[in-house]
Amino acid sequence: MAGRLDDGQIAGTAVTWLSHDLLTLYFIGSQPEHRRRGIGTAMTRAALDLARERGIRTAALTATAAGESVYRGIGFRAVDTFDLMSF
Repeated sequence: MAGRLDDGQIAGTAVTWLSHDLLTLYFIGSQPEHRRRGIGTAMTRAALDLARERGIRTAALTATAAGESVYRGIGFRAVDTFDLMSF
C-alpha cells in the first residue's frame, strides 16, 4: 500500500499480507519529512479496513519502539518481544 499526498508524492507505505483469515502488516512507515503527521496511523487503519472488507478480523504486526504507541492507540497489544540482531 502507498499513501500519497494531494500532489501525488508518496508519504508512507505499508506491506500487507492477507492469508488464512489473518492480516499481517510489515514495514509500516512514512518518509522522514512527513513523520508525526498521522500517516503511519492512516496506513495502518487503511490496511485494517481492507482486511475487514474481506471478512478478516485478526491482525498481526511487528513494531519498533518508535511505532509502538501508534499501534497501541489503534488497539493492538504486545504478545511477545524479540531481539533483532545483525551480523
